[in-house]
Amino acid sequence: MIKIGYKFVGDQNKLVGFNASGTTITNSGAWWPGIVTSHSIDENENVTPVRYAGAASRNVQLFTELAQTFDGTISYNPQDFRILKFVLGSCVDAGSPSPYTHAFVETNNDGAVLEHPNTSLPAFGLEDSKSVLVAGSGLNFVRTLNGCFVKDFSLSLEEGGLASCSVSYVARQLSFSSGATTSVTADTGRPFRFSDFAVHIPSGTTFSNFKTLTVDVNNNLDVPNYLDGARTVGDPIPGNRDYSISLSSNADSADAKTFYDQYFIGGSTFNMMLLGTLSTGSRVLRWTFSGCRLSDMTAPTELGGVQAFDLTITPQISDALEDSSTFKYNGW
Repeated sequence: MIKIGYKFVGDQNKLVGFNASGTTITNSGAWWPGIVTSHSIDENENVTPVRYAGAASRNVQLFTELAQTFDGTISYNPQDFRILKFVLGSCVDAGSPSPYTHAFVETNNDGAVLEHPNTSLPAFGLEDSKSVLVAGSGLNFVRTLNGCFVKDFSLSLEEGGLASCSVSYVARQLSFSSGATTSVTADTGRPFRFSDFAVHIPSGTTFSNFKTLTVDVNNNLDVPNYLDGARTVGDPIPGNRDYSISLSSNADSADAKTFYDQYFIGGSTFNMMLLGTLSTGSRVLRWTFSGCRLSDMTAPTELGGVQAFDLTITPQISDALEDSSTFKYNGW
């Protein structure tokens, strides 16, 4: 007998986010993650072949499973910046009525987040589903991830395009279901785009020649696998936080001395703000970076075309404030 089913096709795929409540592996409160363009999960059951003396065979005798690890990457166009709560560590919701404000602040390992004790980064959950919404068509393919922690986050702006985000995470648990998927209300508003953003160095002074920007935040997670009778990993432990901001710019005589002589060669530190304004007063991101150092600058001399500067900025501290139409990013 040949089994034939409906094919899973991309138009019915869905990714849903959850807050974690009580414990890092308890999902609650579904939310829309943004305009997701891809989601990949690297599932490793760590299956190990075993051979032993006395089997009287050159072949593998059995297989056994070691620690389970689940790593994933989400790529999406942002309609809001809820993810910064899970990147930096803390979010304080305020404001009523709309617009609502969300203040994102760094957390360190001398503190604990409110959602669950004994961790300094909040966890979140994900549901990845492939569906065939035809009566009698068969089964769905639904994977639910619990206890997700952000390893690395990047926000990229390319000349003339949409803003794009990439989130690399580690998850503590994964479960499979062939049943119904979780409902979530889609955000039908447009995503942030390149032209919504401006770079201030320092705040109040904008530069008009930047063509690309990438902000990268790495939490350098240590992922333990304890002697606790379980194959799953424990709560990841944040290591040293690393920031890196990369910018490319058309070389400009008004900017050259400031960047090269004052900041790169001179070594002056400065503050920086990335301001994204999709709708004034209601959809705005102000991401501030303090104690910045221009750690690398290239200014190649080419025979033709507009000359370019490439800058790498290393901040010490960051925080962000967002205006949005969403009442709460937190689960309380």
